[in-house]
Amino acid sequence: MTNNVFTDKQGIINIELVDQDPLAIGETWGKIEEAAHALRKKGKPVFLLYDLSRLEEIDTSTATAGIEFSNESDWDKLAVFGGNAVVKKMTRILIRASFTASRMRYPETREEAVRWLLEK
Repeated sequence: MTNNVFTDKQGIINIELVDQDPLAIGETWGKIEEAAHALRKKGKPVFLLYDLSRLEEIDTSTATAGIEFSNESDWDKLAVFGGNAVVKKMTRILIRASFTASRMRYPETREEAVRWLLEK
């Protein structure tokens, strides 16, 4: 199964994370960067919405790379939703460990995540 990256009609980059293989993660981040660049080129903000509902665990190498990616990438807000209790706990720890934690949230639902991303 591969990860899915797409920009929705609200201009939010959606990332459905399924595969944590390093090659798949690299390809996914390349697609995110491409979508972010296209939004910036149009003068739009870059909002990332991660769907972790299909993950059962978070690989430590993926987690470490995720922190590096969030610290080095050009985005305005990042929201994460979904995942079991283990995924949620690990992700919340990673968010707190990030230099960009003030621009990140982990709401309970997709709707809450979208609402937070779009609020000014």
